[in-house]
Amino acid sequence: MTVQTASFACHRVHTHPVGIGAITMPHPSADSWMPTSGEGAPASSISLHAADWDAVVSWLVRQGWELVEAQWDDPDSDGMFRMLGIDREGREAIAVSRVGSVVTLKDVREAEAELSAHAGIVTS
Repeated sequence: MTVQTASFACHRVHTHPVGIGAITMPHPSADSWMPTSGEGAPASSISLHAADWDAVVSWLVRQGWELVEAQWDDPDSDGMFRMLGIDREGREAIAVSRVGSVVTLKDVREAEAELSAHAGIVTS
């Protein structure tokens, strides 16, 4: 099966036809803020990463995907989303799934291996 990749300003989304996927997050240190729009104008309160995150989530929803919430006892999550690991560039990868997808555990394991190889996820 073929993993699809969508690149945004600073996030990447990798989706597998089985119905699982990953978002690779940007390095926090690479974030930037919008400059002021003129003398006396307040600086924007939104960063590049935040604006791009909004675009990614909106795109995922339109494509029929959703973020996978972490389990309350998942030691590898930050408490919000299921963490898949770190890619070769040191970027965190979080899980997404197609809304309503029903697959076997075997399919998920095979898809996760293919997805991890494609997205460069090296640790879990």
